[in-house]
Amino acid sequence: RLILPLDYLSAPGHGPNVTIAMRMLLAEDQANVRGTILVNPGGPGGAGTELVKGRGKEIRRVTGGSFNILGFDPRGTGASTPSAQCFDSASQFKIWGLQAGYQGLNLSDDSVPFTRARELALAAKCKEVLGGIGKEYANGTAEEWGAARFMSTASVATDMLQITEKLGEEKLKYWGFVSGPCQLMRSFSLTVRPG
Repeated sequence: RLILPLDYLSAPGHGPNVTIAMRMLLAEDQANVRGTILVNPGGPGGAGTELVKGRGKEIRRVTGGSFNILGFDPRGTGASTPSAQCFDSASQFKIWGLQAGYQGLNLSDDSVPFTRARELALAAKCKEVLGGIGKEYANGTAEEWGAARFMSTASVATDMLQITEKLGEEKLKYWGFVSGPCQLMRSFSLTVRPG
């Protein structure tokens, strides 16, 4: 786990932190390691720690076995904290899903207004739980600050740079996966220099 600031734009030590969960599979040849590749399964919302647990050896084989493979759970997902959960329990979430039914959207019935009303209600629930109270006290909690405001692409990219720096590496090496409905998993990679 790596503890990082919730808000990178606040003064150091001002405000709450996030804890990023990570899992590393070491390169097969530790004498000739070429660095660490950060991986994430996408989704959004996928846990990189589970990707390394389930597919890490395959990823290591594809990359030649000379890289450490590090999966991380982006802010709000998996075992990272705080979690971006709008419901109090998994049961509540399942009940919410069951109430929607399994009808498709059709402009000739009331399925579109019904679905829109559900999405607005869900947005209001998430804002209530994750939106904070509008006060950013130096010793405030992530819940008070509104953790969801800091679960952005920019924050996660900065987390990745921080992970790279903590590893003592000069370049961030990233292999991300993008998946969606009715779509095969695609991948992309990115290498950038910290700073």
